[in-house]
Amino acid sequence: MTDTAIQRAAPTGMELLAEISRRTDCPPEVAMAVAKAGVELQIQMEEFQWKREERQAKIDFDDALKRCQEKIGRIAPNRTRENGIAWADYAELDRVLRPIFTAEGFSISYSESETLREGKVLICATLSRSGQSRPYFQSVTPAGNPKMNAADMEASGQSRAQRYLLLKIFNVAVGIDAIEQAPYDQEQYMEQGAAADFQSLIEGSASVEELQRNYFAARDAANSAGDAQAEKRFAEAKNKVYRRLAKEKAHA
Repeated sequence: MTDTAIQRAAPTGMELLAEISRRTDCPPEVAMAVAKAGVELQIQMEEFQWKREERQAKIDFDDALKRCQEKIGRIAPNRTRENGIAWADYAELDRVLRPIFTAEGFSISYSESETLREGKVLICATLSRSGQSRPYFQSVTPAGNPKMNAADMEASGQSRAQRYLLLKIFNVAVGIDAIEQAPYDQEQYMEQGAAADFQSLIEGSASVEELQRNYFAARDAANSAGDAQAEKRFAEAKNKVYRRLAKEKAHA
């Protein structure tokens, strides 16, 4: 049986005060105390409702992010570096990922944040959905070839940071696996996506300690795969980053 009773909202503190003030037998101090209690109760109820809605919004945010990651598979590389490592640039990642995350109500905005490390660019990606936002940060060192001016190198660094951020937010793997690679190559190599990820970790190291951890992990992976070329590239990248870190420390 359907309940047809009229649902009345709880009276506000001012409504309680007005009702009590109409009763001549109620002392003023009692009227004020009751009205104050009514206001406090209303505030507590509104705060509880707000916290409940905020908690549900956070749960919905996490659930939507999980659905995005479930829909995202490995992304095939569309670029190749001079050292032979294949990678996916920002435009390719955006082409694959944007239809997936916008369908779930997400939007991403990028901004440059202040960094305490000279020569670094710190980019913040803000992932937003239905009033909920979550920041992600990536620090990079602007770099380029001798033909690039300072502005071009900075823009290149920002684009590289945005690419790293997309990979980080949605836990994206770039590359093709060993079975897919076999028809193209008879020699033994690391899976391209793994090699590119290790290379990026080495190049993005912010301290000597972090560089050591990243390099040893990459070297061991290349050694296990029997990929001497990858091991050589990792060593070259490690030496280059080490020189950069030493130079930054000397000028600190």
